[in-house]
Amino acid sequence: MHIWISTIIENLVSSDKLFLFIFSGVDRFSEKYYTIIIEYINNKKEGASTLMKKSDFFSEFKPMNFLMLFIAGIINAVGVNLFLAPVHLYDSGISGTSMLFSWLIPAVPMSVFLIILNVPLFVFGTKMQGMHFTVYSIFAVIIYSAASYVLTYLCGFDLSAGSPITKDDLLLCAIFGGLISGVGSGLTIRFGGAIDGIEVMAVIFAKRLGLTVGNFV
Repeated sequence: MHIWISTIIENLVSSDKLFLFIFSGVDRFSEKYYTIIIEYINNKKEGASTLMKKSDFFSEFKPMNFLMLFIAGIINAVGVNLFLAPVHLYDSGISGTSMLFSWLIPAVPMSVFLIILNVPLFVFGTKMQGMHFTVYSIFAVIIYSAASYVLTYLCGFDLSAGSPITKDDLLLCAIFGGLISGVGSGLTIRFGGAIDGIEVMAVIFAKRLGLTVGNFV
């Protein structure tokens, strides 16, 4: 009996109004089964609604954005780790603060400070800009941190005597380092994220203050 009723509910759940109308007028149909059917239909609707919201959330992520954020993270790591950091030039924002801490505490890689210092600002960014922005940003920071670690410790570059490309020329290091890391940061913002906590603040407040993101940074 229960199996038969369950089958009917499953087949007619899409026409629930008609189904309930028919059985609500049948005297032999107990109030107990009527209540069960209503709960079953409501649960079905809530489950379908939740599933649809989850599907919409994931469908809004774009593979091209992740690809470009991946490239941007590597570009930013090249600018900072191969030009600025070897000659002790600071980058701006959280990146520069991470560089400073890594020099003060050599045992801890800069990539670790990048993640630790960015977390609070990304949490704030989630509330102001939404989860998609935060996911893109966290992805970019993870790539940036991983690329920084690889370039510093695994690629075999001798960074103790300066940049492996421009040596100890501070002007060239500043120009190329700033230009390359700027391209990486710009790509990150262009494709929906931020590679630095200060950039998160820039994306949130620049328009409110009538400034561009670049001027705010």
